[in-house]
Amino acid sequence: MPHRLLNIWTVVLGIAALVIVALMVMFGVDVMRASRTGPRWKRRMVTASLAVLAAIGVNIADRDASAKPPMIPQRPTCYSIMLVDPPPMRPVTVLPMRMAAMKKLGVMEKIKSDVLKKLAAQIRTEIVSYEKTVLSRLPAGSDAKTKARKTVVEARAWLAAADIRLAVGDKPLADVPVWQALVKNWRAAEEAASGRKGRYPFDAKTKKALLASLDAAPGELDVLARAGYLTAAEAGLLKIALNGLPTRVKRMRPTEFRNTSCYRSMDTVEPDPLVAMLARMPLLEKIAQGRKLHPAAVKRIAEVVEIQIAKLTDEKYLKNLTPDSRATAGIVARAARAVIMKLTAAVKPKPA
Repeated sequence: MPHRLLNIWTVVLGIAALVIVALMVMFGVDVMRASRTGPRWKRRMVTASLAVLAAIGVNIADRDASAKPPMIPQRPTCYSIMLVDPPPMRPVTVLPMRMAAMKKLGVMEKIKSDVLKKLAAQIRTEIVSYEKTVLSRLPAGSDAKTKARKTVVEARAWLAAADIRLAVGDKPLADVPVWQALVKNWRAAEEAASGRKGRYPFDAKTKKALLASLDAAPGELDVLARAGYLTAAEAGLLKIALNGLPTRVKRMRPTEFRNTSCYRSMDTVEPDPLVAMLARMPLLEKIAQGRKLHPAAVKRIAEVVEIQIAKLTDEKYLKNLTPDSRATAGIVARAARAVIMKLTAAVKPKPA
């Protein structure tokens, strides 16, 4: 009988605990927390109830953990789109990238004048910025400074070519002022160095101007080629033809020294005519094979090559050569003259 009453009270207490736990769940009480806090009788009752529920397959812990928090209505967020300009590129990258693009673009004569004008203005501004923010801050003698300086030189050469192109347009090479001045000073230097005007062919001011012109001539030829007024082969051959001329001009004395004390003339070694002509033949043949010729350039090339041919066929020179070298000199002279005749005929105006 006492055991029966104990079983009845156990069932009653279990049902009461289940009811209490159910009420706790309904009112949002954390059942798991209640099983760990509060009076001992409450903790035991809640723990027993959870055990009974777990036995029949109800898991209050998982239900509480998976329960989603109540949705709180939120006000919509409105905003307006702000147009922000992209940050400007650093000067350290702008100018080198620009020059790489210009090199890839190719011949300047294909660029329209309005586009070329805008590009020139941009590059001129970028050079100033590049020099202030990059070139001036790099350590002297470093590879980075050498590379940066090379970029600036290339950019200035491009600008010089663009300025010539914008000023002259599609006129022929003979009408380009830079070419006219270059050829004029070149011929004057050759005349002075030849000795036909004597040992004192110019005054000191003229000598200085001629030497400065000869020093700038190779760069001017590169600029003319970049601007599209010369081909690369034409410019290359003309630069080779300039070799040795500044030294010959320096050897001549200005008129201010005519009445001075005696002096010993500077000994200069003239380049061997055969060696010089052999060095020019590949470029000469390349010019003849090209599809584009510039009459003014061909005329000047013919003049300098004829001077070389005259040296190569001079009897005073030939008598000092071996039989094999003399035969080679004759072959080279005839080949050079044939190419010059072909070039001259190609640029000769055709009768209407």
